[in-house]
Formats: sequence, structure tokens, C-alpha cells
Amino acid sequence: MYTLARKNQEVKLTPIAIHIYYFRLVSYDAPFIDFQAACSSGTYIRSLAHDLGQALECGAHLSQLERTSIGGFNIQSSTTLETLEKSAQENKIEKLLIPLESVLPEFPKVILNDEGVILVKNGNMVFPEHIHTDSPVSFNLPCSQTEPVKIYRLFNQDGKLLALGKIQPEKNGLHPYLVIDSEKPEV
Repeated sequence: MYTLARKNQEVKLTPIAIHIYYFRLVSYDAPFIDFQAACSSGTYIRSLAHDLGQALECGAHLSQLERTSIGGFNIQSSTTLETLEKSAQENKIEKLLIPLESVLPEFPKVILNDEGVILVKNGNMVFPEHIHTDSPVSFNLPCSQTEPVKIYRLFNQDGKLLALGKIQPEKNGLHPYLVIDSEKPEV
């Protein structure tokens, strides 16, 4: 949108429903306000400031914006660039990184057997027989394509995240659409 705006091209946007969970005034030093907001995904804070200015009939825009959290991540658990740089120089950067295995917990975890691991590493579809029996998620394929797409995190038996996969009901399988394993694929 900003590219079109810079070319002075106007585009009619379709409104979407958003949620503002809170909007707190932190400070006021005319004509500036400092505020905090918690909102749903898809909310444009710049647009919120503009709309607020329109409603107050005074106009408004942002002079700065700082995101303090998204999903399960927040600024309190972050690190500075200086600390990151120093840790990299000391070969201690791993201590600061969040393991891939702990991200995206909202997606069910599927543990693959050895044959399934090889298939996924090569980007191939896996089927129920490739799911390890100790997998904490039952592998029930949806009956139809009308059900929402469900994403799964695909792990080896050692607990290493290999890929993200989507159900393909027409093939009765799970296709890895994003393979993130860093090791060389087995043949």
C-alpha cells in the first residue's frame, strides 16, 4: 500500500474487523500523546492514530512506534543488539537464541518414525504409517477439503523440529510445505 501511496495512486481498502483490547494514555505534552495499545492481528496502529485524529477533528499521525509483544514473544525477554554482537564474538550466541523446537506451540506436534524422517527431509509426503506410535497427537485426517487447513510441526524421535506440514485429505497424507531441517537430506 505504501508503494501505491508514494505514486499518488489511491486504492479502496476493504475494512476488516479488529479488536482493541486496551488503549492507555501514558503521557500528554501538547500536541503529543504517548499511548500503549493491545490489539488483534491485522491492526494498523498508524491507521488507528489517523482515525483518532479524524474523530477528534484535529488530525493525528505517529512520530514513533514500538512493538512490545507479538504472540508469545515480548520485549522483556529480548536482548540488545550490543549483547547479541558480544555473544556472537564470544561464540555464546546459542544461549540467547530461542530453540526452533519451542516456537509455534499452537501447532500440534507429530513425531515421525525413521522412514517418515527421511521422507520429510526430502520434501515428500508422509502417511499415517510414518507417524511414530508415541506421537502425542492422534493423526486424524479431515474428511473433506472444506475443513480448515491444519498445520503440524513435524519432529524426529530425538525431538528435533524438521518441518511444518499440512494435511492433504485427497491423498490421505501430510505434506511438508516448509522443511527447516539444517542437516543434509538422507538418500
